[in-house]
Amino acid sequence: MIVKAIYEKGVLRPFKKLNLKELEERILQFWKDDDIYSLIRKKEEGRDTWRFIDGPPYTTGSIHLGTAWNKILKDFLIKYKRMRGFKVTDTPGYDTHGLPIEVQMEKELGFKNKQDIQEYGIDKFIKNCKEYAQKNIKIMNEQFKRLGCYFWDWDNPYITFKNSYLEGIWWTLKKAWEKGLLYQFFRPLNCCPRCATALAKHEHDYKNIIDTSLFLKIKSVDMENTYFIIWTTTPWTLVANEAIMANPIAEYAKVKIEDLNEYWILSKASIVHLISGELGYKYKIVEDYLGEDLEGMKYVHPLLEEVPYQKELSKQSETVHSIILSEEYVSASEGVGLVHSAPGHGPEDFEVGVANNIPVFNPVDIRGIYTKD
Repeated sequence: MIVKAIYEKGVLRPFKKLNLKELEERILQFWKDDDIYSLIRKKEEGRDTWRFIDGPPYTTGSIHLGTAWNKILKDFLIKYKRMRGFKVTDTPGYDTHGLPIEVQMEKELGFKNKQDIQEYGIDKFIKNCKEYAQKNIKIMNEQFKRLGCYFWDWDNPYITFKNSYLEGIWWTLKKAWEKGLLYQFFRPLNCCPRCATALAKHEHDYKNIIDTSLFLKIKSVDMENTYFIIWTTTPWTLVANEAIMANPIAEYAKVKIEDLNEYWILSKASIVHLISGELGYKYKIVEDYLGEDLEGMKYVHPLLEEVPYQKELSKQSETVHSIILSEEYVSASEGVGLVHSAPGHGPEDFEVGVANNIPVFNPVDIRGIYTKD
């Protein structure tokens, strides 16, 4: 026979009606009254250690479904390892740095942009952020316990604004420097123009919009009356164009456009769709290429006069304003098989550009506004 029962003052007592909320609260009280966590830690002494590092949640307020799920899954693992006979490191963590907390504090203070923070005083703003984080840590501690994640060292969490954590980061950087693993260079990152700061990946917000793409013909330096045809979904980055990427194993062709009496170079796969279908031009293929045959061909930058600094860039590297190769990032089945490349405006372009000794040119400031360059 199955009898419903409940702990009450350390004694298992039968009861008639199951009340889950009351049951949970009594179990939590039992764990607290009998100091079960301390007994567990004492029992673990002398055992092999299983180290666990808690990826910390932001202290921006009450926990949400994702935060709860994350901690519960970790709690399963910790309890399992304890039952397997290990001494477990169970230090919870809290991330008190970054935009999530700063944005919440900006809302409380009624700030609109970074300039407001500077006028208010950065030290005062940081102090407000710390106090806000500390207040939420207490709330979140109790909420995690309420989920049953009780047997953690909640009295001694690691907190990213504490010197003990910051000094660990600096120690790690110092060791990396001593071993020659640290260097300074560029890295393309998405930025928030309002906050005037770089964004981490999990801080991105996405939405679908209808925007303008562009087919563009770019004049060849060495072939008379000949143009490379590119397609881009980010026309605003043409200001920073420094190369054209082609797929080395794709098929390309030089096509005479009868209606314009000029020559275009583009992927074979796109000829019928673009020239006949979209534009209605008559054409004739006069020469075939593999993508690797195009490497090094030079072109005239389409905004050379509007962006004088492009002339300076061409002096810095022979590969600037030429065709470079990328099998990974260029598809002959999409667009026209020739891709405009701006190494200052995206990780793929950056990667291929650096590999081809192309300088990084980013004429857009942190606010998303073109610079004087």
